[in-house]
Amino acid sequence: MIRKYIDIGLITLGCILMLASFYVFSIGKREGQNFRNIVAQIKFLKDSVQTKMAGSVAWFKGEEEEKINAFGLGLTSSGSAARYLYLNKIQIISLDDSLIEFLPEDELKLSKGSVMVLNPDGKVKLADKAGASQVVKEGTLYTSTDKGIVGTPAKWQKSWIPEGDSYSVSFQNNILSELFLLAPPSLSIDRFGTACIGKIEPVAGDAGDVMYEVKANGNYLKLTDLNVVMPTAKTILEVRSVAGNVSSVWREIQLPSHCVTESAPVYPEDLSFFAITKQEVELDRADDMHTVVFYFSVEEKADIEISGPNMDRQASLQGEFKREYKLSPGSYVFKLSQEGRVLTKVITVKVKPKLKIKDSIFIEEQI
Repeated sequence: MIRKYIDIGLITLGCILMLASFYVFSIGKREGQNFRNIVAQIKFLKDSVQTKMAGSVAWFKGEEEEKINAFGLGLTSSGSAARYLYLNKIQIISLDDSLIEFLPEDELKLSKGSVMVLNPDGKVKLADKAGASQVVKEGTLYTSTDKGIVGTPAKWQKSWIPEGDSYSVSFQNNILSELFLLAPPSLSIDRFGTACIGKIEPVAGDAGDVMYEVKANGNYLKLTDLNVVMPTAKTILEVRSVAGNVSSVWREIQLPSHCVTESAPVYPEDLSFFAITKQEVELDRADDMHTVVFYFSVEEKADIEISGPNMDRQASLQGEFKREYKLSPGSYVFKLSQEGRVLTKVITVKVKPKLKIKDSIFIEEQI
């Protein structure tokens, strides 16, 4: 009888251990930090990327920042790509239809597809599916073939795009191009003493070639490192990223109420010049001039800017301003700004089109 209970207990214990093992392996992908031999991590990916942890029989959908243990696998499907961080120092780009295994001690195994190591350290090796390995060289695209791994000289370049996929990879004319979507950063705002300070929070993947801009009511604010002093009047903030000649969209952020310590400036109501924001004027002849009177009256200092054909004037004035301008054909912009508020008027001066007659018939009336 005792032996019977012992057998039942052993069977029960075995079932519990089997269930526990299945549970551990099934959540291993989500709890990668429980593995002591983590060697790689997904940094960027496009479309369908899958991973399998060593000791697991299941494939899981790849995600950014996912950790992979030694002997774990990374699979990029057709039209997909991924960038991995290996041993916390080596950057690896895996093209579509590629299968890579992350071995310990500076070695990778490429069973199919193509990869490129951006910054090899002279130690990392790449093995083919038969186990033959070679030291990875910089500026080389490695492709798995039936005869082993073939290296092709290639150039790597990184580009930013204002819209599209967040990450994509292409290989043409021996150039491997990584394309990153330039997205606007976040802006966290905290109060320190009597002032509110905004701190730019870059998008993951932004490198040293990305800069940032902040505006309040259309005016650019000064950035010190990634910090900016917030205005004290209620305003709409805008932030964006800039890389070379590529700019992201503006992200709008409302200035928190606890940062507003003063009311918005009061403007007089007699700025009749700006009552009409757009105006078109026609002249009879090209050498005629249109006369306009630019008038305003403000209590605090204001900036004026006038631009147009043969006209580019800027000044800071206070009080009453009245001046007459002669406008020739063209487009003119009159701008008045004060404490973040901007008033603009555009005047377009045109010449009346000449009378054009085609196939006209004149009938003289007989008396």
